[in-house]
Amino acid sequence: MVSPSVELPGLRSLGLSVRPTAGMVALAGTSLGGFADALWSVRGDCGRGSPLDTVAKALGNTFYGKLGANPRRQERLYSTAPPGPNYQPAITPWGDEVPDMWEGESVSYSASQHVDVAAWLTAHVRNRMYLAQSALDGAGVRVVSAYVDCLVTNRDPTIALSLSDDTLGGWRLADHNTDVVICSDHAWRFGETVKVPGSQVREPGVVDELYVKGEVRIEERRLQAPWTGEAMWVETSRVLRQPVSTAD
Repeated sequence: MVSPSVELPGLRSLGLSVRPTAGMVALAGTSLGGFADALWSVRGDCGRGSPLDTVAKALGNTFYGKLGANPRRQERLYSTAPPGPNYQPAITPWGDEVPDMWEGESVSYSASQHVDVAAWLTAHVRNRMYLAQSALDGAGVRVVSAYVDCLVTNRDPTIALSLSDDTLGGWRLADHNTDVVICSDHAWRFGETVKVPGSQVREPGVVDELYVKGEVRIEERRLQAPWTGEAMWVETSRVLRQPVSTAD
């Protein structure tokens, strides 16, 4: 496993044994604290959810996305002739060739791509998640789902975590609801809010059925690209299966 050192305390707090065998050390570094503080000050001045707060959040996400951008990218180009040796004619979901449209992969490196920095930022968030889960476990609070920077627990988490809505990196209680169904980390229902893996399904009954029956078939209409003049909607059908135990 390759992991930034900032993630190790959290892993060990969960009872895992981590013994580094090799690694790399940066001889020089920098700080993103000023940038983060500037974005956070916008929320303090304008309020959570304000237009400028939304812009500040987008700037932070965009900055992170630039750091971790994949140099290999799939492209679709219009051209009367093949744009290069790595491009093939674009094909619709029905197997028809799209005139003058080509698909291929390009490789592009830029000065903004620093996957090492993106990995460190991600590991820092994961470390905080692990430490929080360890604290919750010690207080008898079970984490039933984790998603990016959010934990869903079966009891009030404030008995183990200090909440601070006005501190950068602090925990806050996003919502509270006793009507919750958890099927997996990415298939759950929190009241009327529904998340199903890789799907736009938002009907609470889908998660309820998955929880009770262990599997459920969903059908969706998806817009496929490319298209020529008329949007191509494709009917898809797949089966979701319960990946974890539903025991209390």
